[in-house]
Amino acid sequence: MKTATKNLFLLLTLLVTPLALLSQDKAPDAEKSASQGGMVEFGARVIGGEVYGRPDLPFDPSLKTSKFNEYRDLRDGFFIPRARMNWDNLDSKYYLDFQANKAIYRDQSYLATFGEWNRFKVQFRYDEIPHTYSDTARTIYTETRSGVFQIPGLTRNTLQNIAATAATTLPSTIQTQVVPGMTFFTPAIERRMGTLSFLYDLTSDWDFAASYSREHESGRRPLGMIFNSSPSASLTGGYGAEVPEPIDYFNDTVRVKTEYGREHWAFKVGYLGAIIQNNIKNQIFENNYKKTD
Repeated sequence: MKTATKNLFLLLTLLVTPLALLSQDKAPDAEKSASQGGMVEFGARVIGGEVYGRPDLPFDPSLKTSKFNEYRDLRDGFFIPRARMNWDNLDSKYYLDFQANKAIYRDQSYLATFGEWNRFKVQFRYDEIPHTYSDTARTIYTETRSGVFQIPGLTRNTLQNIAATAATTLPSTIQTQVVPGMTFFTPAIERRMGTLSFLYDLTSDWDFAASYSREHESGRRPLGMIFNSSPSASLTGGYGAEVPEPIDYFNDTVRVKTEYGREHWAFKVGYLGAIIQNNIKNQIFENNYKKTD
């Protein structure tokens, strides 16, 4: 599907200029100093255009949920493209840094770092990534409960009778009688992931690192299923359906490692553990063309 777009951006950048706090008994180039600063971009966005290339559709697809917006979140209104703040105080040896990208939207990202120079670092990162598969999808199924999809009885009986008596007219019947009554839905999933990591230098030759991350993916994506038996529909003939597959799982990952290195040799040992929790154990859906279960 082709798209034509027009983007209007209005950005206001706020700069927090670095400030140097110099000790009274040191020269301006002395090592001991403190600084802080950063920048924040504010913006207002208006997106317009038209979607063309599908004259067969009886409706106009939305630009903002088409391929144009498949892996991002572009919408009208206020947004913060970028932001960064840092506090660096060498007198106390500690530093703090914060970064944000596309804040408050579904493709947002944040990174915060706190540490002591040449000693340790604690870091937290959070990311969101959307994936919109299509904005022209319809489904014949209704999800009666999580993972269970059913078809209205009248529609199922119509399809079963045609498949049994006049299978050659089935495609045209579906297009003219069934499709217009299908429910619109937008198959899309959202991936959210947070990571907490820690790095500590025990000595100049020996360091220790650990991290924990938790990923959550949820939403709906298309799943194609064949109703006939093996080996395949292309060899034996048969029918199939594309159903919305519910996605809801967590993935927890733990990493721990330590490393010791000298001039001519090094030693490293680590542990990696992963736990997957799937909240949708199975999926059940009706066969459109079979009168018995």
